[in-house]
Amino acid sequence: MSRRNSGPLFHPLSILVPQTVVRDLARRSPEMRLVVAILEDAVRAVVRNRDPRYRRDELEFLQARAWLLDDSRDWPFAFANLCDWLGLDMSAVRQSLPLGYAVPDSLPTELHAHSRACS
Repeated sequence: MSRRNSGPLFHPLSILVPQTVVRDLARRSPEMRLVVAILEDAVRAVVRNRDPRYRRDELEFLQARAWLLDDSRDWPFAFANLCDWLGLDMSAVRQSLPLGYAVPDSLPTELHAHSRACS
């Protein structure tokens, strides 16, 4: 089994009911399908790249992690706004994901700076 397909995206107990609600909302309009797709993309990026082998995987993980940990509501597709629209608890979503990460010393300087900004 490849590392990219191992394990569930969410822990079943913490997000099972909201996933059902999210799927129902996604069927209602193209806008909600977009909202769901954005959230799913971030979740997949974090889960798929939690143990990165390549720099691009590292960057994808850090970008998705930064978006998921950002509480700002400055733009329409901010994580906080998407959670509101989907009726999800931001904390529950975050707790169900492997967001913890230690940046190895061998990574380029800009990644260290980016990971500190995400912490």
